[in-house]
Amino acid sequence: MSRAQLYNFWVSISGSLWFIPSIMICSAFCVSFITISLDVVLEYELLQHTLHLDKRAVFKHFLIVGPEGARSVLSTIAGSMISVTGVVFSIVIVTLTLASSQFGPRLLTNFMEDKSTQFVLGVFVATFVYCLLVLRSVNSAQNDIFVPMISVNISVLLAIVNAGILIYFIHNIGTSIKAEHVIHGVYRNLIENIDRIFKDIDTANAKETPGESTEECNRSCLYSAEIAAKNDGYLQSVDYERLVSLCATHNICMQLYVKAGEFATYTTTLGMLQGETELTETLVREVQGGFIYGRQRTAEQDVEFAIHQLVEIAVRSLSPGINDPFTAVSCIDYLSSALCYLSGKPFPHSRCYDPEGQLRVITKPVTFGDLLDTAFNQIRQNSTASVAVSIRLMEAYIQIAATLTDSRSQKALLRHGNMLKKSSDTYFKEQHDKEDLQERHEVLLTLLGDK
Repeated sequence: MSRAQLYNFWVSISGSLWFIPSIMICSAFCVSFITISLDVVLEYELLQHTLHLDKRAVFKHFLIVGPEGARSVLSTIAGSMISVTGVVFSIVIVTLTLASSQFGPRLLTNFMEDKSTQFVLGVFVATFVYCLLVLRSVNSAQNDIFVPMISVNISVLLAIVNAGILIYFIHNIGTSIKAEHVIHGVYRNLIENIDRIFKDIDTANAKETPGESTEECNRSCLYSAEIAAKNDGYLQSVDYERLVSLCATHNICMQLYVKAGEFATYTTTLGMLQGETELTETLVREVQGGFIYGRQRTAEQDVEFAIHQLVEIAVRSLSPGINDPFTAVSCIDYLSSALCYLSGKPFPHSRCYDPEGQLRVITKPVTFGDLLDTAFNQIRQNSTASVAVSIRLMEAYIQIAATLTDSRSQKALLRHGNMLKKSSDTYFKEQHDKEDLQERHEVLLTLLGDK
């Protein structure tokens, strides 16, 4: 299994609601066996005869109970923990329902991946499992009485700690559905994904050689073969290292027509293989193994994923049923901040080379103009009835323009500014509103050198 496939598998399981609880349940098994073993070694008789200490002096800070008392304590804690776990699950389901209706169903993944929620569920379930395991070790036989005193006291301590965790969970779950919290969380994920994705692409040995073109790469190729998608679904990841290695091994070149985040069907052509020798079906199947599909888009290599989430929140807030322009303005603010951050980063080039410097893979690159379209097209199209949102959108363009130095990126931003200006001329009813947006449009034109 390649590194990209391992990472895809890790993302799928670490983002599930059961991942951390499962680890904590396994930990509860281990801790219970350790504490019970410790109780066996450090029974009161051993302490009394070896250390010559009084029982009450040794255990004066401990809960001292007999077999029936231990069973009662452990049963009470276990029963209360499983009851609280049911309540916590119910709260989580209600939260997911509210989040789905307010922010959209695609944001549910963010709530399910919340490590604090997973931790709280894990603590309660792990405490329940721990108490059950300790409970089975209590022995009240006449000739072989055994009460795991340390284990019982640890279960009491866990119950006290869990009471505080429950209070924290209620506070956290109330905070997590606030629009500002959700938007900032998506923005933080976006910035993290930008840093990780661009770094990963750089390590894939991608670079650009001035003047090189696809035609120059194809000039000596006698054979070609299309790479068809072997599954349908969203392309979650492309294993560029594997593709470069395969191309270098077989001395071929490959051009990709798709990138991570796009939807593929069985009729989709992912790319084209070109080489000087005949290309076998076995080689094509090996190349197809470098593409990982899924039922939904993920943030593994798709920098537009979190942008789409922010756009969805903004568009839903602009719908007549919700009509919350303040949330839309917040989304625009964070989108402009992310694009300003992107404007200062070098974008990955479209050509990947092997260690010997031979061109092997030509990718479908992500451009700044593509990200501008993803971030602002739908918001602009749905904000025609909101003057405040349209004006804030133009101000966002101004902020981004102040950070741009590339002419292609400036041209793409200018196109967005002109479209927004034209839209305001059509839909704004008040002349003063048109003048406010016109002033900001003139500032944008000045910054972009088009005036």
